[in-house]
Amino acid sequence: MKNITTDLADRLALLHVRHNVVFGLAGPSLPDFVAKQFMTTAHILAEGLRAEDPDTVAKVRGVVDPAELSGTSFWITNLGRLLFMAGGYGNGQVTQALAAGVLGCSRQWVHELVASRKLLSAPAPVGAVPARAVDAEQVRGLLKAKLDRPVK
Repeated sequence: MKNITTDLADRLALLHVRHNVVFGLAGPSLPDFVAKQFMTTAHILAEGLRAEDPDTVAKVRGVVDPAELSGTSFWITNLGRLLFMAGGYGNGQVTQALAAGVLGCSRQWVHELVASRKLLSAPAPVGAVPARAVDAEQVRGLLKAKLDRPVK
């Protein structure tokens, strides 16, 4: 799995290339000083996410392709988990499958957390098909506890 800083730097470089292509600027290759600047910026963004800075969360959400934010595959990456932990998930509820992916556990374990009331089921909106959803803030709290454990 990609390192968080490298992932952010790659995404910044991709935005740079897209900008150049759209506006017809210089070719897609990056000079070394620009690549170093992206790594520096990526490091600053990663540290801002670790500090749960809301401005940094908004910037990183802007760097990530919006299509990725709607799928599970992004949220189970190192960057996705860090963004989730920092409060970057935009919805108040997550599916149990997404919760399991973010927490790095099985869906059965998430179901057991719900059954033991350590994780609350989120109510389905009126008129919607009931889905197995849980409260995103509680998942965030469990993820914070899990990510803090190895550091301490």
